[in-house]
Amino acid sequence: MGRQQQKGALDASPLYNVVRYQLVPPVFLLLFTAAVQILAALGQGRTPCPLDFGQCYRILGNDFAWIFVAFSILWAMVWLWVPGKIFVGPPTPEGYRPPYKANGFLYYAVTSVTFMIAQNLYPSISRQIYESMPEILGCLNNVALLLCAWLLLDGRRKKKSKSPLLYDFYRGCELHPRLFGCDVKQLTNCRIGLMLWQILVLAFWSVQWENGSGVAGASVSAILQTIYLSKFFHWETGYFNTLDITYDRAGYYLCWGCLVWVPSLYTFHLYHQVTFPSTMSSFTAAITLLLGIGCVLINYRIDYEKQ
Repeated sequence: MGRQQQKGALDASPLYNVVRYQLVPPVFLLLFTAAVQILAALGQGRTPCPLDFGQCYRILGNDFAWIFVAFSILWAMVWLWVPGKIFVGPPTPEGYRPPYKANGFLYYAVTSVTFMIAQNLYPSISRQIYESMPEILGCLNNVALLLCAWLLLDGRRKKKSKSPLLYDFYRGCELHPRLFGCDVKQLTNCRIGLMLWQILVLAFWSVQWENGSGVAGASVSAILQTIYLSKFFHWETGYFNTLDITYDRAGYYLCWGCLVWVPSLYTFHLYHQVTFPSTMSSFTAAITLLLGIGCVLINYRIDYEKQ
């Protein structure tokens, strides 16, 4: 089925092929890779300038950023290495059924509690995360691009492809590649990307609480995202039946998106509020919280029905 879909796409109109295979990959690679660093600058109240070479060093990270990113990756991999319950995903067209480690909620809960303990022991850690956000995103960008390069080389080695090189880099070559014994998509999508989302939310909320301004709006945002993310990790095995896992291949679009774009964009409002505090009243915050919880419950119900 996968080969037939690829052949059908390649036999489409010349204009469609040019846009899909030649235009979109390089444009998206340049646009979104740069956008995360621009968001990092905007969130701290700085106006990014393409000619501001004095800020370019930040894409290489700093000591704190590399330690933070390296620990996050290693911690996520450890939880995929430890013995535990296995969930077997739906079969591929070739009949392969990928195995996943079914300890998502425990990983989420332990990681969140560990971060909160670390915050109490080292009160400056959240502010360090906030101040090093451009460097953290730079580290994540470098790691994600290296991973995508490995996925491209390894995927093309295993399976011949007629697609352009940049398209395979962007779209991916394999459905279920594994790295150091871990399913790549479970590692990048669930365990690193979404866990970083939660940690960054807690860190930015903590900094805003310390600043003492805009706490009502920040608290509502942090609570709703925490509820949503805890719901996701409770439902993680259901995610393995979705199109992200069963249809999308592991490449820049999916893996870079979860490793870099999710921590950058999905936390941006709280990140931005540290410098530009929310003016939301307590009453409006309470109403927003109730409506938000209702929306999360609806989302959870939809996810449940998809199973």
